[in-house]
Amino acid sequence: MSKTTKSPGEKIVKDIKGAARKHYSSEEKIMQSAFEYEEIVA
Repeated sequence: MSKTTKSPGEKIVKDIKGAARKHYSSEEKIMQSAFEYEEIVA
């Protein structure tokens, strides 16, 4: 799925998606640990 030519717009979209993925994955880890903690306390 690799292209030899990419427009500047495609690069920007890829960068944004990559940044969003990193942000959400770390946020999900925090939320998951919070849910696990609530289950233990409850």
